[in-house]
Amino acid sequence: MVEKHPQEGDLRKTLGKALRSERRFEEAVEVLEPLAEEDRYDLEANYELALSLASLGEREKAIDRFNYLLEISEGEQIQSIFKANLAILYEESHQFDKSIDLLQQVVASNPDSLDNKLRLIYALQAGEKYKQALDLAEDLLQEHSTNPYVLIAYAQALSDLDKLDEGLDFLKERQESFEDRELYYLGRSQLLMRKKHFERAEEVMREGLEESPDSERLRYQLGAILERQERYDEAEHEFKILLEKDPEAANVLNYLGYMLADQGVRLREALQYLIKAVDLDPYNGAYLDSLGWVYFRLDDLEKAELYLQKANRMAGPDPVILEHLGDLYSKLGDRAKAREFYERSVSFAEEESDQKRVTRKLEDLKKLISRE
Repeated sequence: MVEKHPQEGDLRKTLGKALRSERRFEEAVEVLEPLAEEDRYDLEANYELALSLASLGEREKAIDRFNYLLEISEGEQIQSIFKANLAILYEESHQFDKSIDLLQQVVASNPDSLDNKLRLIYALQAGEKYKQALDLAEDLLQEHSTNPYVLIAYAQALSDLDKLDEGLDFLKERQESFEDRELYYLGRSQLLMRKKHFERAEEVMREGLEESPDSERLRYQLGAILERQERYDEAEHEFKILLEKDPEAANVLNYLGYMLADQGVRLREALQYLIKAVDLDPYNGAYLDSLGWVYFRLDDLEKAELYLQKANRMAGPDPVILEHLGDLYSKLGDRAKAREFYERSVSFAEEESDQKRVTRKLEDLKKLISRE
């Protein structure tokens, strides 16, 4: 229809929206970008374009587009939608203060929105403003004392202030509020995993699986906990159970494939898992990184660069992806690029052990550069 009526803007806009909903983001941008240029005040075309750019990992362009939408739009309701999307992009770009400021504006405009207040709590936590996060969580708890997501947010806020056991006890006391029992066990285990108490997290998962033995979410979490303890055979066993039930579980394919690739074992098998995961979800930055990493392990550096660069664009500043890119360019002999990515990895790494590991690589690289 668009081929027959290329001047019909509404028809082209409908096509662009349909392409975005089908996750064909490049094609959506191709359709929507000219529309947004033809009528720069078309809010819908600009909004759909901004969402498509964000889904492609083109964060700077998406941020510019959402800021432009704020300039040309009026009304608190529509502006709150744009601000909420913009806040997510700023958080993904580690611009936490900007994200928090926007979400505070959104909450002020929509004080009855629980979802926006929860988003603000997690943005405050991401920005390491833990006391403010706890204060807001306490306020929400007064209004929503049985909402499981509020309960989890409050427990996480306690944990961030070094009150892990208090947070765990709180969830246990309020467990009757969790109709979704899987969510209760996942919430408790996640608190423990964030603090690296993997054995205790495993106990929680096994308790949950006794109650819900067919739970795929709990079994996946158990596999992840076992992997973090370097009990790889046991983790693989759990992931294989999940793949027997659903051979197209992309998250399981990715986790298993990356686990094998990172150990440097059964790389061809890992490659098949990861190709399938990316085919199922081609815009997932974590999956693209895993595929790039297995190609690196296989010494196919051209494909490794292709997928690691895509991952970096899609996932934003992720310390693991940046380290992988540093390893790649170090192996390719491009010292300048390797140094750039290692330095960025160190700046974004949250774990001291990760910072130390990448810093050692960076220091070794600087010694090589000084000898040249």
